[in-house]
Amino acid sequence: MTSPNVNLPRFISVANQKGGVGKTTTSVNVAADLAFLGYKTLLIDLDPQGNASSGLGLDRHASSTIYDVLIGQKEIPEVIQPTELKNLFVIPANPNLIGAEVELINAISREKKLKQALKKLPAEFQFVIFDCPPSLGLLTINAFTASHSILIPTQCEYYALEGLGQLMSTHQIVREDLNESLEIEGVVLTMFDPRNKLTHEVVKEMQQHFPEKLFDTKIPRNVKLSESPSFGKPIVIYDPESKGCLAYLELTREMLRRWAMEPKVEEVIETTAAIEAAPAAQSQPEADLIAEVQVEEVSSEVPVSS
Repeated sequence: MTSPNVNLPRFISVANQKGGVGKTTTSVNVAADLAFLGYKTLLIDLDPQGNASSGLGLDRHASSTIYDVLIGQKEIPEVIQPTELKNLFVIPANPNLIGAEVELINAISREKKLKQALKKLPAEFQFVIFDCPPSLGLLTINAFTASHSILIPTQCEYYALEGLGQLMSTHQIVREDLNESLEIEGVVLTMFDPRNKLTHEVVKEMQQHFPEKLFDTKIPRNVKLSESPSFGKPIVIYDPESKGCLAYLELTREMLRRWAMEPKVEEVIETTAAIEAAPAAQSQPEADLIAEVQVEEVSSEVPVSS
């Protein structure tokens, strides 16, 4: 269990070398929900595919990205970009990031490039979320070296535990050689379908392997979660009353409880759940405006923890 005396800013890697487990969806929506709840949050896209960047409405081919930081051409404050959600900022990625591992292979302290760069992080940020690529290469190692903890999204399927052993081994190596304070933040089950018998078997296995690290909150299969990236919006703006939105808000609430630093989360969740659905005939811009107004009103009432 994470210590309640958590220091801010807190750096969290969202990682799983197995693709298709909801890693980027989790990165985007946990970061968005932390921002929604009043914490100034930075999402750093470390995946060359740039899905976290485009999922928040940013150009994945942006000229200033985390690649420029890693190769020493720019500093962190120069590449931070705002989003339409108050308190949420992003450092985007693009395909150039593929070459970063090759370019850094002979660099001194190559595993610490990101950690060194983050010394220039503006002081007002309280959370930094790293969306790691689906591999355990140099980019992921850089994220682990710079992080306090690793959040592991895992799909509810037969091979859910496959590869987690390798991730745990990498975690241990990083702890021993690069970052002795690196913790496992927890394991979150995604694409949860309670009607599926296999899903419950996976839950039992996870409870046996990670009795203290498995989050109670489970992320359901949800069409709105799948749709929201194509609109460049986190689910808390795209559809605030969807099951996917409420699940990610509850996951974020559970994380905050572990750190004993929960602001007016209950009120925020109740307000979000009570938002009336926009009529079917309503245009998307009108629906967006309603969501944005709700987010702004609630965010302004939530005190920022220091």
